[in-house]
Amino acid sequence: MRKPSDPPDDNRKSAVPSSRLGRLWALSSMASNMAARGLVQRAQRGKNPGDSKVPQWLTVDNARIMADRLSHLRGAAMKLGQMISMHGDQLLPREFADALGKLRSQADTMPTAQVHQVLRDAYGDNWRDRFAELDAEPIASASIGQVHRAQAQDGRVVALKIQYPGVAESIDSDVDNLASLVSLGRMLPSGVDLRGVLEELKRQLRAETDYVQEAHNAATYAERLAGEPGFRVPTVHLDLTTPRTLAMDFVACPNLFTWADDATQDERDEIARRLVTLTLRELLWYRLSQTDPNLGNYLWDTEQREIVLLDFGATQEVPTHVSQNYADVLQAAMASDHQAMRRALIAAGALDRELNEDNQAFYTDVALEATSLIREAKPHNFGEDDLLHRMRGWAKEGLKRGKPLRSPPAEITFFQRKLGGTYLMCKRLKARVDCRTICEQVLQQAGYLTA
Repeated sequence: MRKPSDPPDDNRKSAVPSSRLGRLWALSSMASNMAARGLVQRAQRGKNPGDSKVPQWLTVDNARIMADRLSHLRGAAMKLGQMISMHGDQLLPREFADALGKLRSQADTMPTAQVHQVLRDAYGDNWRDRFAELDAEPIASASIGQVHRAQAQDGRVVALKIQYPGVAESIDSDVDNLASLVSLGRMLPSGVDLRGVLEELKRQLRAETDYVQEAHNAATYAERLAGEPGFRVPTVHLDLTTPRTLAMDFVACPNLFTWADDATQDERDEIARRLVTLTLRELLWYRLSQTDPNLGNYLWDTEQREIVLLDFGATQEVPTHVSQNYADVLQAAMASDHQAMRRALIAAGALDRELNEDNQAFYTDVALEATSLIREAKPHNFGEDDLLHRMRGWAKEGLKRGKPLRSPPAEITFFQRKLGGTYLMCKRLKARVDCRTICEQVLQQAGYLTA
């Protein structure tokens, strides 16, 4: 580590555009660049335009441009791009959604001068007096902030999360501007109404940019997780935490999924079993969910054999009725009960009661198929699972019917993200997990099933 002095500028860094006008200009120039490339692509196709229903600008090159620009912007614009990259392949060309995957890994990092200005704003002109050492290079960067290893004057070694300037103030404008560009570019099919989801995204992002609230979230989550073997939440240091900086114990452990690349099948199965169990307990028992299943939020303590959980900005209380809805859906899935599943989906707001009988039956069948991994009490092989491929087929069928797959109700948008992210993590691990048995155990612990 080095003292918090000013090292030379690094050309790989980029200052975060902090004004609303600057961020709007960046999004507008991105859209213009992508549109121009789309026109070139259309001209090159000539008399063979391919699928006329797919906008010409939805190309892999444009997806890369979008990922690069949003990584530079960071903030709400990048967060919305991440959501598109995680779930957009149900409605977008697969290659476009895959190329956006860069947004789920690493954002650009701030130049040192901008880091120091954020620290000055947070702690005052004498901010250096709080730290004996501060690493110039961040150990991680994401959509809202970046993390540096630091040592307090009393010797405590912490992971110091520093928020990008301007992202908190530009949430509404970022989301509205990027959503308008997506709409004008016909990225999503007609009939897909994301207004409720976008308002929920704004609400969630406002919470994520309050690091004092995140410190409270981490402490509350740690309390509910107390006594749960196999997991750990680092301790928060409130004296070094402000609305724009968050200090937690520094944990010198490898990323869970990097470690798992060389793990045995049994080890990967055990990791996935813990992750599935934790997700279901969050929704049904703890009623408190960390809704950002980013791969970077999980470390592996090789000595204690524990999963270390990071980043609690996206933590939400789960309302009692939402837990009940999830319990009803899971029980209907385990019983392969078509009528019970239909009632549960309607109650949860995931199925429109105004749909005709045929379409209601279709989407109920889709839900039963999507939850088939909990139908039998035997290990489900995520490595050989083809659910994503089947979901793309269901989405296309929904479009043919004139009723595309409905966006999740706003109040469960981020809980659905956690479920989807947990599925993707199990698939990344190529794990084999008896999901039905886990589901039954958690439903019993939460009081939804009697032994």
